[in-house]
Amino acid sequence: MAESDFRRAMELDTAHHNYALNLAMTLLRLGKIAEAETLLLGLTDKDPRNAAVWFNLGNISFSRKSYDEAVAYYALAIEADGLQHAAYLYNRGLAFEAMDEIEKACQDVQEAQKIDTEIGQKFYQKYCVDTK
Repeated sequence: MAESDFRRAMELDTAHHNYALNLAMTLLRLGKIAEAETLLLGLTDKDPRNAAVWFNLGNISFSRKSYDEAVAYYALAIEADGLQHAAYLYNRGLAFEAMDEIEKACQDVQEAQKIDTEIGQKFYQKYCVDTK
């Protein structure tokens, strides 16, 4: 029902970009990744400072193992967000780790932990403790 509600809300108020973002996130949960990605890409021009748009595009790229692209999207989310959400840094760290760039991954996880001390503890113990 959420999908149809957000579609209807978008029809009624085309200027309210959060309806499209919420629809895209609903589509992601429903496994409609290509349609969600199209919506999100459309929002990059309409709402370029919306960190959630970039973050979700990063997650899509990460799921496709397009790690360079994921890192770029996460960087845009971090820039738009002003370092408020640890998950943006943590996910970029995961993408760096997937590309075997452990030092960059550990830097991001450390920065994420400054925002949220609980995030990435196992990752940090596994990859970063011995790298100092």
